Formats: sequence, C-alpha cells, structure tokens
Amino acid sequence: MDEKLARGRARELFRHLGKRTKQETDPATRINVKILETYMLRGGVEESRLKSFAQELEDDFKGVDQITVVSRAVRHPVKSKIIMEVTRPGCVEGREQSQMIARVNTYVFQRNVLKLIETVHHVAVSQHAVFRLFERGNMKSDSIVGLLDSITLWVPTLLFSLFGMNAPLTKPGTQIALPFAGGLLLGDIGINYLEGPKQGPSITDFRRGGSKLRRLRAPFEFDEDSFPTIGINTYVSRDELFENQQEILRTLVAFAERYRIPMANMRSVCALGYPDEEVTKLLGPPPFDQADFAALADLVDLIRRFFDTPEWKTHKEAFRGRLPRTIQ
Repeated sequence: MDEKLARGRARELFRHLGKRTKQETDPATRINVKILETYMLRGGVEESRLKSFAQELEDDFKGVDQITVVSRAVRHPVKSKIIMEVTRPGCVEGREQSQMIARVNTYVFQRNVLKLIETVHHVAVSQHAVFRLFERGNMKSDSIVGLLDSITLWVPTLLFSLFGMNAPLTKPGTQIALPFAGGLLLGDIGINYLEGPKQGPSITDFRRGGSKLRRLRAPFEFDEDSFPTIGINTYVSRDELFENQQEILRTLVAFAERYRIPMANMRSVCALGYPDEEVTKLLGPPPFDQADFAALADLVDLIRRFFDTPEWKTHKEAFRGRLPRTIQ
C-alpha cells in the first residue's frame, strides 16, 4: 500500500478505537447496561431462561464489529452458569504515540448473580506498527481482530516462558519477535505500573441492589503495583528479511502450529483472572491436561533457545541503529 495512504488508514483506525474506548461512545455500552439492569434491577434470570438470555447477549455482542465472543455452559445440579469471554480492541495514549490494547470482559451468568471479570492482555501495539502492517503486510482495517487474536495467542506464552516456571531473570528491553502476515512483529519487554487500587484486573459481583468489586492479581506480576508487558513497535515483511531471518520466521510459525492448543489455554488462563483463588473456585481448575503441561515445558525450552540462536543475533545486528527502541 502507498505510504501516505497507509499512514492515513492507521490514523483513522486509532481515532476510531479511541472513540470506542470511551464508555459514552462505546457501542458495547448499551449491551452492558442491559446486562446490569437485568441483575441489579430485576434480580437476575430464571434458570430456564439462562441459556436463551446468554445467547441473546452473544448475538448482540457479535453485532458489534471488531469483537470476538466465546461462550461455554457449566452444568450443575443447583448452580448452572454460562461463561462468556468478550475480547475487543481499545486505545490508550503512550508517551510517543497511541497504543492499541486488547480488553477482555468475562461474564459469568448465574440465576441471581453476575460475576464480571475485567482484564487486559499484557500487550500494546503501536500506531507505527499498524501503519507498517497496512503498508507492507497488506493488512485491512477489518483484520484487527485477526491481529489481536494472533498477538494475544503468543503474549501469555512468551511472558510465561520469561517470567514463569522459575525462568532466569529477564530485563526490561529484552527483544521479542512474533510471526504475523507473513513477516515479523518486533517489540520488547516493558513494565506497566498501576496508578492506584482502581487499576488492574478485577472481579465484580452484581446482584439486586448492589455490587462488590475486588482487584485480582495480575498474571506474572512483580508486585502489587507492576507487571511485565510486551510492546509491539514495528513490522518487517518477509521480503525485508535475510534468509537466516526467514528461517527464524518459519521456526516461529511451525512452533505456533505445533503448540497452538496449550498456547490458547494459556491465553484463557490469563484472560480469566487465574491464578486468583476465587476465579479458580468459580471457573474450575485452569484448562490444562498433563499433555499440555509437557508441551509447555518444551515450549519454554524452545523459546529460550530461540533467543540464543546465531540467527537471532544476526537479526538483531542487522537492525541495530534502524530500530533502536525495538531491538536494542
């Protein structure tokens, strides 16, 4: 795509996302009002209508563009519930440019109480990276859902490999690479600091006459006020990669194909508010089986070895000076 046109597309997209991030202009606000009125004013939903009520809401959310919805029912002799994960892009202002984020609301519908888990995936995509995707990756505006799906599939797994399972110390600025649109998204590890108790993941109970909010621990948090994030700063197309860099790309693509199920499970674990004890009691144990644990152990080892390969070091040197915030 022409550079000028690509810049214009990126600016317009971020203006659109900025407008949708504000509650008063978010098209999902009317759906949330409907949900809260059902539980706080009318006392909930009859057990026999719970499934149809959730299906109606799922259809409403799917009627809003750039939103993904995943639902599942949990049968119980007394307290059946339906869990609905709604993921959508948002926009926040960064120090130098706007950043796109991935917001996740998980609604746990029960007969007379709604539990709402609000989290944000630990990743931010710069406006510059989106511009490069329009220019060099032939991305279209309606591909934002695919972009967020791909990135959020990788980010929890990368953070787990770098900060979980007794991983060695990882410093801010450590570079990362993610495959997308036939090329590589390049970024680095940062730290996000919470500004007060109202920030961070939370779980809220809504029932007739009131609500109760409690903050959740952030996955991989360093302490109560900070946790690691991944910033995506730019995109490099396949045509711009040397042969050794293309081999890295092929390795990453093969890696995602082989481990897609445990990576998707790790994303769900982070989006749903695990490892919080209340979340575990509410939703059940994390969605892993023994085969998944074995795959994750292999995944951690493979990612560590990937960043030690001569190919990656060659890639780093090739872009030194051209992308200082991304690589150095």
